Amino acid sequence: MLNEETLWWSQVSGPSRYLQDTLEAVSNGGVTVLEETAYMGQFLSMLKDKLLYKNSKLQIINYNADDFLNSENIEEYLLFKFAPDYNYHPIEGPPTRIIAKNNLLDGRVLIIRHIEKDKRWMDVAMEFAKYCSFQSGSIVFTLKGGTPQLKKQKKIEVLELKNYITTYDMQLFASYCISNLSNLSSPMKNYITQIASTLAGNNPELCKELAVEELAVDVFGLLNRLSQCSPNSALIPENKSNVDHILWEAQIQTVFPIIEQERRRIIESYYQELLNILPVTDEFGRKIEIPEDMELRHIHYYYFKNAGSFKSKEDNDTFKLIYNSRNDLAHLNLLNGTVIKNIFSLRSNKIIRK
Repeated sequence: MLNEETLWWSQVSGPSRYLQDTLEAVSNGGVTVLEETAYMGQFLSMLKDKLLYKNSKLQIINYNADDFLNSENIEEYLLFKFAPDYNYHPIEGPPTRIIAKNNLLDGRVLIIRHIEKDKRWMDVAMEFAKYCSFQSGSIVFTLKGGTPQLKKQKKIEVLELKNYITTYDMQLFASYCISNLSNLSSPMKNYITQIASTLAGNNPELCKELAVEELAVDVFGLLNRLSQCSPNSALIPENKSNVDHILWEAQIQTVFPIIEQERRRIIESYYQELLNILPVTDEFGRKIEIPEDMELRHIHYYYFKNAGSFKSKEDNDTFKLIYNSRNDLAHLNLLNGTVIKNIFSLRSNKIIRK
């Protein structure tokens, strides 16, 4: 079974396209600039496998910018690393120019991570791109905190993952993360998926942490706990109104369909009783002649409130549950975790009976 990191880069559409576009950019040579993202180690491992599948003789060299912080001249280091016998003289220009013009990285991919820690790598990027050709090899830079504002050059490709991620991608990944929770009903999984994917933004690591049952029961408790150890979630609880709105939208999308299905079931079950009290004209002057046109408030006021009896305690409890829940949501009030579970259980119970 694939782990979450592999699923993210191989099974989710946006990240998968990002990996493929990176593969093509690196294969074309020159400079490719990537933002350090979640699951970056797995991304680079899969990129390496794909590159070697295309060319098994390719050499892939990995460095971290930290490795060069004490190096006085990183360009000279690279030159002597890949051409130890080259008789270099400064009059020839920057060493990176020599590396590019003489194709010293031909057959190689040089990966330097976290170049935000050493700004000298930006000069390397510009110089290499300016003088390289298709045979000059490829350099991959990664940096944290956004991609840089580079002068547009033919051999510099800047790829940003955020331009590839869609709402559907995050929902699909959240559904993968929660799929192993067999104790949860399908409606509950759908509810958690919508909340987790929206709160997580474009971050799959945070999405995975949020895709748990606790999210449906005590979202702020979960967020506050995660904020102690996860910088990704630290700022979310501070914007309570935004979180409340996300919860309300998720409840509207997942709860309202169940309420509507239960309304129709009650009408079918009490059809003759409702037909006997019709027609009526409601408080807005609307004339109701058939049971199918009755909303829950109509059923409540014109039948059950006027001595109409329920056929069972289950019908009584169900009607109160959906009637109160619909009113709360219609007035922008959130349903608590217990109510959510009870409503979702209505669908689970119907499936079991069938």
